[in-house]
Amino acid sequence: MRVLRRWFITGLLVLAPAVITGYVLWFGFNLMDGFWRSLFVLFLGRVIPGAGALLTVVVTVAVGAVATHVVGRRLIQFGERVLERIPLVRGVYFTTRQIVDVFAGQHTSGFQRVVLVEYPRRGVYTLGFLTATHLPQAEQATGQEIWSVFVPTSPNPTSGWVVLVPREQCRVIPMAVEEAFRIIVSGGVLADGNRRPGRSAPSVTGEGRGSS
Repeated sequence: MRVLRRWFITGLLVLAPAVITGYVLWFGFNLMDGFWRSLFVLFLGRVIPGAGALLTVVVTVAVGAVATHVVGRRLIQFGERVLERIPLVRGVYFTTRQIVDVFAGQHTSGFQRVVLVEYPRRGVYTLGFLTATHLPQAEQATGQEIWSVFVPTSPNPTSGWVVLVPREQCRVIPMAVEEAFRIIVSGGVLADGNRRPGRSAPSVTGEGRGSS
């Protein structure tokens, strides 16, 4: 029984990554394919398996190609100005756009540093990402220099919450943002300093208590 149990656990560890990867790809394929399914039924009277996924890729590439040209950028800017005049749509679109830009590395004020904050209680440290170092309203209300820190959840770092922390309580650590993401996604399993070759952490000289 012990041998069978060991074989089962070993097989599970081998198959789990492949099964999860296959499920994610299958889910993405069905999502793209199903988006156009009703249009195929409406105009062609039948469903063509895989055509929706292929059309999604083609449309995405076409939009990307148009967006890289001057005319395309002007059209996008015009569309955003139109959306900006619609109250409900404006809030949803621009908030989503900012979040996507941050996680895509396009936002210049994205995740600036990796920090440790004592959260949810003193003596317990949580990995977070420094997103802003100047919050006038919060600083006026508290009389302290306040930093904005995004605390992601594990294993899904795209969700989380924002905590406003006094600067002296933020400990900036010499860790690359990518490395912190790997630690969070893996639930701490990949926390043994497996840094990619040639990739160095950002300089933290003079930043908060972690610089000492």
